[in-house]
Amino acid sequence: MSRFELFVVGLALVAWLPGIAVLAEAWGASDFATHGFIVPIVALWSATAHRSTLAALPIRPSRGGQIALAFCAIAYLAALVARHASLLGVVFVAMVVALVSALRGPRWVSCLRFPLAYLVFMIPLPPAWVTPLIVDLQLWVSTAAARLLQAFGIAIYREGNVLTLPGDVSLFVSEACSGITSLITLIPIGVFIA
Repeated sequence: MSRFELFVVGLALVAWLPGIAVLAEAWGASDFATHGFIVPIVALWSATAHRSTLAALPIRPSRGGQIALAFCAIAYLAALVARHASLLGVVFVAMVVALVSALRGPRWVSCLRFPLAYLVFMIPLPPAWVTPLIVDLQLWVSTAAARLLQAFGIAIYREGNVLTLPGDVSLFVSEACSGITSLITLIPIGVFIA
């Protein structure tokens, strides 16, 4: 990397420190988002597999990448002011792609398409999307369990996601039983292994 490129990347990292802090807060706030901490590291490690191919590629900075970088800077400031973690994640991924394009060119972006696309998994999903899905799946699992037990002749009463058995024994279908939280965590692992 040239001194100019190191300066630009260093400047971008310093500018992104507040945004990364907001992202880290969102990743740490829920059990199913903690993979966000390691996704950038895995993407960077994956990019190193392309060293020999990248060494042979010409460096042709893209004007389009520079323009995209300017738009990303504006979007970053807006997302940071709003403290919107999901939007910050989207802008971070877009900014990394724009930065590679602006400094090295579109052929570099094409060569690094998997590591760059993998960064999408670091975007924290908005709770407004995940929570209703979890609740719906909890109710579906509760209903299915109640019907299955009733089919075997076991008396059971379901109220929401609470199942009551004879003798006033209650079972609670928790968020983890919805399956969505496991899916959100396991998809990035599965994609990387594949």
